[in-house]
Amino acid sequence: MPRIPGVQGKNGFQPSTQTRGPTGLSRGAKSSGSPVLLTADKIKDFVSSEPTKLKTYTVFGDINSGDTWLATDGKRFVLDASSGSVIYYESGLFFIQPSFGFVADVTTYPLVEAGRRCGFIAKVLEVEMKFFMGLIAGGSGVGFVLVVGTEVLEFVVEHEKDFPVWRHAWEVFWDARKYLKTYAPTLYEKVFWAVLKKFLGDSMDQVGNATTAEIAAFFVGVVLGHLGEHASKGAALAPLFVIGTIFNALWKRFLLSVAPGAMELTKKQYEELANDIIAKLKESDLTITKDDIDKILKELKAHPEEIKAIFRKLADAIPPLQDDSAE
Repeated sequence: MPRIPGVQGKNGFQPSTQTRGPTGLSRGAKSSGSPVLLTADKIKDFVSSEPTKLKTYTVFGDINSGDTWLATDGKRFVLDASSGSVIYYESGLFFIQPSFGFVADVTTYPLVEAGRRCGFIAKVLEVEMKFFMGLIAGGSGVGFVLVVGTEVLEFVVEHEKDFPVWRHAWEVFWDARKYLKTYAPTLYEKVFWAVLKKFLGDSMDQVGNATTAEIAAFFVGVVLGHLGEHASKGAALAPLFVIGTIFNALWKRFLLSVAPGAMELTKKQYEELANDIIAKLKESDLTITKDDIDKILKELKAHPEEIKAIFRKLADAIPPLQDDSAE
């Protein structure tokens, strides 16, 4: 349900007269309760990666991160809410405001009917909120603005069908780590982990080892935030495509091209495979040596069926890779 704005004063519901000034501060309200503009490159320093809540102790309910509230200046998407302040995103800008001022602004009587007519989405899902936190972690507020645009809820609706696809792919890839570590540690370190570290950076240190929808959504956000203005719908899976193309090369040129039981490559086949992998990783500014590739092939030779099973799962997570990895 959408929040129904309104604030009770001694003379009944009172309108708010504040308007935003050119510096991002508001006029017509006490300065101590007014929103202040936050620069996009600093927003990650102010926002918690965990859900937050501001108790209002009113009939209008609590204010949670992920909520959208109406105010006189438009729809405010809450990024962080505490007893001291609320940080929100509105029309492509970030603001911080004392909690009492935010509560007063979003509970203004003239917006009651507007709130009823609008019927906007009041709260994004927790997993989607993790995606937005990932955007900030990957590109601070700058990446957030470049990817989302000015209206958060429109972005959520537009990508409603994309979120499950993105999350599933990342869940599968994240879950594959423990198997690659066991059966192909060099492949894991030099390809899988190197690519993820390239795109995700220190953000990987912010999550645990468990495979959850929230972690997957966070990673999608980090990638898109990192890419910023270069992000597109397909960019959410960019690191996975890089990893997938390397795995496909190994699949087609080694696991499928050699005779059963032989698991050997001619010198020419080896050179073609090694050069292919080196070139593909170089496109992402990553390096790998032929010695590393030799170790990877030995790992595949030692555990062919286990590696094939991992590759099939990874390919299933990204439809464009499925044909190449089919039996």
